[in-house]
Amino acid sequence: MKNKNTLKNAAAIFAAIAIFGVLLAATFPTASALEQVSHESGTENLNAGDYVAWPVTVDSSNYTLSIVVKVVSGPSIDVFIFTENQFQNYKNGNSVAYQDSSKLNVNSASLKWVPPNAGTYYVVIDNSAAGSAQPSGSSVSVNYNITLYKGVESSSSDSGGNTSVCLIPLVILLGIPMIALVVKGNVF
Repeated sequence: MKNKNTLKNAAAIFAAIAIFGVLLAATFPTASALEQVSHESGTENLNAGDYVAWPVTVDSSNYTLSIVVKVVSGPSIDVFIFTENQFQNYKNGNSVAYQDSSKLNVNSASLKWVPPNAGTYYVVIDNSAAGSAQPSGSSVSVNYNITLYKGVESSSSDSGGNTSVCLIPLVILLGIPMIALVVKGNVF
């Protein structure tokens, strides 16, 4: 009789752990399939006061823009993301408004950004006094890697965050008592 109870308890524990594992796994999002749409990379040499810009056009907010820049030599730079109107104001020397994910006064930056709407946006590497970085008469050499993907990563911090992380403590709080009940023999 003892072997039969031990086998029954082992099966119950295994079932509880399996259920707990399924619940825990369900709290983690599956990776979205991102399809590369366009890619630009290389090195830009900018004199003081210069900038370089890349237009990025999207037909919805279901895109992820990945931007990686690194100053090889020279002063800090600004990396702006502009809407079309913001870019026109920037080019005309007006006050600079930019998207929240822009990086100012940096020697390197790595970011992922989800455009909020369909439209044309501009990625700008700036070696002027328009932003926070001050070129102080020096030229700069910058490596860049700009990639546009169709799709949105669910873990992208710029796209609203990951709400499933909040479920992990709940699953643990429910799973541990369930396993304890099985071990004590109160379930199954």
